[in-house]
Amino acid sequence: MMILPLSSVAIAKFYTEGLNNDMYEFYSLIILFFLIYSLLIVLKLLNLINNNEFIIINLILTFISSLSIIIYSSNKKNLYPVKNIKLGSLLIIYFMISVIVPTSFILILQGAQPNYSGIIKFIFTPITSLTTIYIFFSEEYAWRGFLQNIFFDKFGKKLGVIILGMCWSLWHLPLIFTLYTPEAPILGIILRSIHIVGISIFLGYLYIKTKNIWFCAIIHVLNNSAFLITNSKESTITYHDILIVSMVVLIFYVPFLFTKEYKNNLE
Repeated sequence: MMILPLSSVAIAKFYTEGLNNDMYEFYSLIILFFLIYSLLIVLKLLNLINNNEFIIINLILTFISSLSIIIYSSNKKNLYPVKNIKLGSLLIIYFMISVIVPTSFILILQGAQPNYSGIIKFIFTPITSLTTIYIFFSEEYAWRGFLQNIFFDKFGKKLGVIILGMCWSLWHLPLIFTLYTPEAPILGIILRSIHIVGISIFLGYLYIKTKNIWFCAIIHVLNNSAFLITNSKESTITYHDILIVSMVVLIFYVPFLFTKEYKNNLE
């Protein structure tokens, strides 16, 4: 599911512009990986490979696609992985703090302890995630790298990033009902919508400042790895959780909406 956004952009760009697009090699590579991933899913659905084989092949394919896209991007100015690395690193650290500190504080108030080994794993996630970064890059390239400026043009930057966040939240709707919080889908939708809009504001700011989609992809990985701090993937949602998430979003992410980067003129 996570490779679909970039795959859709690549197919649309290749169909409408073909070889006239200066990134046709990039889009061709993305389409190739999309076809291979699709073939793998078909093989699994037809029971031509078992579940273990599917997992192993998928891991290998994810590693190969991640390595390939890193190598390709290293030779492209607009996709260069370490472009504006100082500012990008600072914003990644800020995001880590916005996850670790509130989560640890809440656990301590509840009489529990943070998972300290999990925190160490979380801190090193920007490095360890590189072997699977393709799937996160695929989402971020589409949402931030492609759609963000389109939404900015249509709605202005502030409203545009909020609407983009809402669309990104709706993208997760099937998973909310089937995987994330099936026992309380409405509360799950509310909580994730608040959280995702907040993250969108921060990621939007990050991309405007650095023009580096790789930093957005790494933060996407970190966001999905927050469970390491509590060592729990428990999906029960309460109104108390919604209140806490709202406070975190208001404190750590919403202030970026009032920076000069979110003035309505496009750079």
